[in-house]
Amino acid sequence: MKSLPALKVLDISGATRIKEIFFDCFDGTDNLRFLDLSGTNIRFLPESLGKHLCRLTLKGCSKLEKLLNSQGLTDLQALDLSNSSALQKFPDDFFVNLTSLQSLDLSNSEVKCFPSLSNLGNLRKLLLKGCSFERLPESKTFGSFEGLTNLEELDLSDCKSQAEQLPSLEGLNKLKIIKLSEAPDFKISTKICELDLRGTSSLNLKGIDFEALSRPSELRRLRLSKVAFDCIGSYLANLKQLEVLDLSGEAVESLPSFLSSFTDLKQLLLKGCSSLKELQWLKSLSQLDVLDLSGTQVKNLGDEISPLRNIKNLHIPEEVAKEFKGGKNVDALPMELKLDPCCISEPSEIPHGDKKPRIVVHGVELLKSLKENSTLLESISLKNISGCWLERCNNMASIVAEADQGKWGTLEILWILNLPELKSFYDEKVQSLSFGSSIKRLYIDCCPKLETLFP
Repeated sequence: MKSLPALKVLDISGATRIKEIFFDCFDGTDNLRFLDLSGTNIRFLPESLGKHLCRLTLKGCSKLEKLLNSQGLTDLQALDLSNSSALQKFPDDFFVNLTSLQSLDLSNSEVKCFPSLSNLGNLRKLLLKGCSFERLPESKTFGSFEGLTNLEELDLSDCKSQAEQLPSLEGLNKLKIIKLSEAPDFKISTKICELDLRGTSSLNLKGIDFEALSRPSELRRLRLSKVAFDCIGSYLANLKQLEVLDLSGEAVESLPSFLSSFTDLKQLLLKGCSSLKELQWLKSLSQLDVLDLSGTQVKNLGDEISPLRNIKNLHIPEEVAKEFKGGKNVDALPMELKLDPCCISEPSEIPHGDKKPRIVVHGVELLKSLKENSTLLESISLKNISGCWLERCNNMASIVAEADQGKWGTLEILWILNLPELKSFYDEKVQSLSFGSSIKRLYIDCCPKLETLFP
């Protein structure tokens, strides 16, 4: 690395064959700002990582046992040790020198002793999801958040320490995002913009004061367990400014009537609500652009969503695809359509660009119906589609057939993932590909039998 004195960013994440870094590897790299060693098999870090490192990412370093002395990390702003399963402790006074630290992620790590963070006055984000602390620095409590006066995001979800051991959150007046499973005594502030109580039980909620929700607040994103949903039901009608409501995976049987007053709601996430059979109160949600109904038993979807002209991302159960056969309710289809099963990608992973329409279909029921009646997508010309994402189509040997020639003239983005039988982009009758000149982004991963790209 001495021959790269101007290097600012080094990302070797996923390089599983890297098991050792020489002690003087980063000598002379004083300009290095971002270092990502995620997923490597290193056991130790060298004593120096340069003098001005700002971001150190060690996510998923499952062999990492020991960290370096922090004296040379005074400029460090972000440290990610999530899923580092072999790391069980920090060096003494490790955080004393990290006075510039703004983000600390220990999610799902095996650190047993909660470190003292009292001098991290610049810390904005603290993520402790799934941690299990056995040895506590204080006689009765999990630790102290005293001194974290600028903390804005705190994640204690799935934290395995007992609720009575969790520290008081009093004094964290700048908190905007909080995620809890085991809830300490806590008074909801009107300044909180995201509240995540998934995984909580009725016992865990006893120490939380929700009274602030009865007044106008900045809460915009709410993620709840069924118990929490029932517990704060009397306050929900006041949250007319809510933009995201997430009840995914909960035993919700019906939606409350006050949902119709959430006129600013943009995302309604009901994935895995297997008891939900009927949609109601949606017609007034004119701002809704994401609706996830995967894993529900909802039927007669077209009539309910047809007034929702702003919806862009719709994820529906496989059975509901039958409602769209023969072109029925086709006008209700959004720009992004997802079907169960086989949906493994998050909406944020789908590339976005200009305003050209993109329909994303996960699962094949809709495509089977197209074979029977091609009028389903008559209103959408393939010539106008600019993005195509193909994932886990286990029997697909080629992508473009002879009949498809000339129909993909504006395709700009093509993502191909996990197609184990794919041998070629085109079948043997295709002589040329019309979209070759328009492609701007091509991504191929996990296609072990792919032999030929273009004719």
